[in-house]
Amino acid sequence: GPTNPDVPAGQPFSGSAPTTNPVTVLINNISVQPSYSGETSAGLYQLNLTIPANPGVGDLPLQATVGGAQTQPNVVISLDASASSVQIKSVGFSILINLIGSGSSTVGTVVLSGPAPAGGVLVSLASSSSAVSVPTSVLVPAGSMNAPFTATTGSVFGSQPVTITGSYAGQSVVTSLTVTSATASSPFTEMIVVPTFQPSGYPTITTATFTVTPDAGNATYTACIDGCQSGAVFLNGTTSDGKTYIFNTLQGGHSNNILFAGSSTGLLQLSSASLTFAITQTNAISSGNIANGTIAGTLIATGTPYGASGSAVTLSGPLSGTYSVVKN
Repeated sequence: GPTNPDVPAGQPFSGSAPTTNPVTVLINNISVQPSYSGETSAGLYQLNLTIPANPGVGDLPLQATVGGAQTQPNVVISLDASASSVQIKSVGFSILINLIGSGSSTVGTVVLSGPAPAGGVLVSLASSSSAVSVPTSVLVPAGSMNAPFTATTGSVFGSQPVTITGSYAGQSVVTSLTVTSATASSPFTEMIVVPTFQPSGYPTITTATFTVTPDAGNATYTACIDGCQSGAVFLNGTTSDGKTYIFNTLQGGHSNNILFAGSSTGLLQLSSASLTFAITQTNAISSGNIANGTIAGTLIATGTPYGASGSAVTLSGPLSGTYSVVKN
């Protein structure tokens, strides 16, 4: 359009001749007023402008209007993170994730430092562990400072640290949390414990095997010692914090006989027994996998030697060994 001073057509020109008509510019639909619009050489017009706050990032649409005429469509301007003052303020959860079972979910929130520009802000999400799954991205709508997302738990035994990373325009925010299995939740369908047991005054026993299974409600546990299918002793117990197992009640309806290979007393008809042990996880588990770990605890078994009469015999002592977890 025309300029002041006028620049005659078809003649060489070099300098500055501002446009007579005002020029307006839209960047990603945000209005921008140029600080200069005019001719700087023959046939060449120049616009000087300041990028507005929070225009967005990437190839953004650019359009200029003067005297009712518009520039051609599909023109873009490429902006990186330095052109936007919006940053990720936090990615977090209002409550700690407690694992109640694989597939449990909780809501997290992405928070920005300011309102998202036109087109919104797409924040990429990533989890460091299968213990927590998050969507690959979450969109904070234009004008909003936050957006929710759903995090889903995987299989966790005991506790496991996890980091959730949110990324946008070259900057990242990392949130650390710990995922724990709830006390009432069974981390296994069957636990096989192979201890090394040293009863006081007797040789070391290396073949005693404990099978621990949860009930249908995952609230109590049953420990079977040496021969679950043959009517051997059964004990009822509970778990504390998912790591310590306490058994001190004989389950009725069974012979409550126990045979420790290597024990000089042989088979016992039990009158009482207690089994307490704590577990240490050595690898994570997921559906269909087996986890291994170590145990440390104490076993006390009081009973009468099978076929003998007289005073009861008490075997007691520390136990240590390994376990495996079978997960459905």
